[in-house]
Amino acid sequence: MSNQHLSYDELVDHIVNNKPIPNVIHVPNIAHDESLRTKSQLQPRTKPWEANQRREPVTKEASSKTVTESETVDSFSRAKNLESLSTYYAIETEFEQHLKNFLDGTEEDSSVQ
Repeated sequence: MSNQHLSYDELVDHIVNNKPIPNVIHVPNIAHDESLRTKSQLQPRTKPWEANQRREPVTKEASSKTVTESETVDSFSRAKNLESLSTYYAIETEFEQHLKNFLDGTEEDSSVQ
C-alpha cells in the first residue's frame, strides 16, 4: 500500500478516467452459500421494564392464562398510583386557584371541588 495523497483535482481525474485510486482496497462481491447459515441461539435482550419478568415463548396456552396474584398486585399498585396522581392534580388546581385569587386581590374563596 502506498501512502500517496491525492489532491481533489487528482482524485476527480482518477474517478473520471476510471483509474485505480491509491489506498482503496477492492473487495469482491461474493455471495455465500445459504447452507452455511446457522440458526441463532441467543435470546433477545430484555428491556429495562422486563427486568423482573421471565421471557416465555408465546403459545396458545400462554395467551389464555388466568391472572396471577403478582399481576393483581401490580395492577392494584398502578391503580393506587393513578389515584395518588389524581389527588395531587386536584390539590395543585385548588392551590393555583387560591394563588390567582390572592394575586388578583380578591378575597372570596372559590374552591375547586
